[in-house]
Amino acid sequence: MRKICGNWNGLCKAGLVVAAICMCASCGDNKTFSEGNAEDAIEEMNMFQDSANVVQLQTGFYELNDAEVRYKLRQLAANEMITYKAEQINEVIPAGYWSPAKLVTHVFVTVGLTEKGQKYVVTEPVKDKDAKELENEVDKTKFPEAKVAEEEQVPVKNPNETLPVEEGSAESSSVSSGSSYSSSSSSSSSSSMKEQSLYKQTKQKESTETVQVLACQVKVKKVKNLVCTEEMQKEGRATCDAVIEVDDATPFGRVLAGLYDGDKRSLDGIELTYYVDKGWQVVNK
Repeated sequence: MRKICGNWNGLCKAGLVVAAICMCASCGDNKTFSEGNAEDAIEEMNMFQDSANVVQLQTGFYELNDAEVRYKLRQLAANEMITYKAEQINEVIPAGYWSPAKLVTHVFVTVGLTEKGQKYVVTEPVKDKDAKELENEVDKTKFPEAKVAEEEQVPVKNPNETLPVEEGSAESSSVSSGSSYSSSSSSSSSSSMKEQSLYKQTKQKESTETVQVLACQVKVKKVKNLVCTEEMQKEGRATCDAVIEVDDATPFGRVLAGLYDGDKRSLDGIELTYYVDKGWQVVNK
């Protein structure tokens, strides 16, 4: 095993030498650079692959006080992509020494994917095709470290020791014999605690899951400004610009990302390299 590990760096260096030789071979190739093979190379980029363009959606039961986000959820419900329900819970904050009592409103939503919406869920994100060659399938559960819990349970030596109630605090004054609260104030305070308790109970029921849903497909509308001088061609280099267009925008793409069929944007300064085995490829795609 030590011998193999010791030769690893040498193998890597040898591989770099082979790669350099291959690159030199590509540099001397006079492969023609045209709109057609530029477009083919661009379409190999990750953004053009199936299920590449996604947006995130939070499902489940959770607090959502942002009216603008709730509006988008209601729009998705109108497209029959999700089920949506909202409910408001009032929380009464009792008056303190320096502040009056106040009412805080909380909105909780219940969001679920419909059968139509489920069809747009993307379970696996798009990966670089070349990166798949480097993947290592290892069953990590067979090792002892897999059985170690992430959260450490540290024993408490003095569990009965708690913070004392500070003198002059709201809690201290509410139980003192010299309390100035009237019976109506006490009733109001009791009611406030019940409302607050309802909010806390509801908060504890939160359960969410974030899913990736398909937003759209993208296609090359036009390739332009091709540059491949004689010297660049010898070196296997070229550049171009492209106009890409949104295609097949989903309701999730329209509502959550503002994407519509026919939307266009420019990709400028695309760099390409010619490989003997792959032809023209976009650099850093």
